[in-house]
Amino acid sequence: MNIISPINQLGYGVTGLNIVKALRKIQPVSLWPIGQPQVTNEEDSFIVRDSINNAHFFEEDDPCIRIWHQHDMAQFVGRGTKIGFPIFELDQFKAMERHHLNSVDKLFVCSQWAKEVCINDQIKPHNATIYDDAISVIPLGVDTEIFKPCDIKPGPTIFFNCGKWEVRKGHDILVEIFNKAFTDDDNVELWMMCSNPFLSEEEDKAWKKKYAYSNLGHKVKFINRVNTQDEVYNIMAHVDCGVFPSKA
Repeated sequence: MNIISPINQLGYGVTGLNIVKALRKIQPVSLWPIGQPQVTNEEDSFIVRDSINNAHFFEEDDPCIRIWHQHDMAQFVGRGTKIGFPIFELDQFKAMERHHLNSVDKLFVCSQWAKEVCINDQIKPHNATIYDDAISVIPLGVDTEIFKPCDIKPGPTIFFNCGKWEVRKGHDILVEIFNKAFTDDDNVELWMMCSNPFLSEEEDKAWKKKYAYSNLGHKVKFINRVNTQDEVYNIMAHVDCGVFPSKA
């Protein structure tokens, strides 16, 4: 199997690494990373290096999966089936996105909702005779070796949001929701792990100021970006509820 994907701690990168790790258990994988690979432990480092080395003598007739944005589906490896695996949030595509999605042989999407969006927007990969031949729902999983159930701990009720600062993720309204839902007498906290590597220091400060200077700003806690999924779990294990008011 040939895979083209980022390998890092952002959404596509975590998805790509987990898919490579899972596929390697059943067949050889050749990997072409998008950008510089970033891993957090020796085991993952070996898997990525070995998969990249496999690409030196890749199977040219194997399928190739490109795990990447819907507007950038032109580049694939070999002569096998070209499979695009975009992860999107909106219910209508732009012209360039539609062109790229229609250029592949097959599409993988994460949910039935995403498949219906493609069908409604007339996305039909060019080798397909019907939509069900062209678009497969491949739900993403949870690594239960890391993310385990845990008991709710005593203390304040903690609400948690993670995801880089941006309006698309509803961060402009989440602070308003929190302040409308609770008063100073309520034993609650809001934890925000929202560092955005693409923002300037001034932009990051502006987001934090919006929360810290609100009426319940003293109940808001800012958490720095962490390097591993294990660290994400250790934070999530202390919270009661995730809240994600996505604009999509």
